[in-house]
Amino acid sequence: MNNNCLRNYNIDEFSPIQKGIFEIVRSLLNETVEIIEIKHEQYRELYYFKYGDAFSTIGFYYKKNNKISNIDIHGAKGNSEFASKILKYLRDNILNIYVFSAECCLEISDLQIVPKGIYEVFYQLIEKLAKKNIKTKLIKIDPKQYYISFIFSQNCFCYVLCKFFYNKSGSLTNCIKEDSFGTSNLYEEIKKELNDMQ
Repeated sequence: MNNNCLRNYNIDEFSPIQKGIFEIVRSLLNETVEIIEIKHEQYRELYYFKYGDAFSTIGFYYKKNNKISNIDIHGAKGNSEFASKILKYLRDNILNIYVFSAECCLEISDLQIVPKGIYEVFYQLIEKLAKKNIKTKLIKIDPKQYYISFIFSQNCFCYVLCKFFYNKSGSLTNCIKEDSFGTSNLYEEIKKELNDMQ
C-alpha cells in the first residue's frame, strides 16, 4: 500500500488494525464512494464517507485480538438511504472478521520452543499450503497447555482460526476450528494436508 495514501488519512503504517480496516474498506467500495476523513480512537475507527451530496459516518469497533466486533452509524446527512445501505453492506462483509497482518503475529521460527516433531510438521504444512496460495500466520504458542493457534487465509474474506493440541512426546492429538469466515473448505483442506503427512 502506498505510504502517501496512508499519510493522507493519518494511518499509522505500523498499526495492523488501522491498515487492515482501511485496506478492506477500500477493496469493498467502488470509486463513487469517497473516504473524506478517518479518525482513530481506542478500539474504534471512524470513517467519513461521501457519495454525491450524501454524507455518512461509520464506526468500526474492534477488540484486542483485532476482531471487528461492531459497525454502526454515527451520523448521516443528505440521502439517509445511503447511510443505511453502506452500513448493511459493510456489516455483511466484514463484521466479526479478524484483521491480521505480519506485524501482530509471531514468527514461524518461534515454533522452535515446541517439540521438534511438532515444529517439523508445521514447517512442512506451511510450505505445502503456500504452494496453494494459502497464507499462514502464527497467533499463539502455549507450551504449558500444549497448543498452538494459527490463522489460515486465502484472502481478506475467507479464513479459518485453528487450535492444534500436542503431547509431551511431540505428536499432534487434536485440531479444532475456533472461528472461520467466508464460504470455503479451507479447514478440510488443512486437515487433509495434515493427515497426508502422518
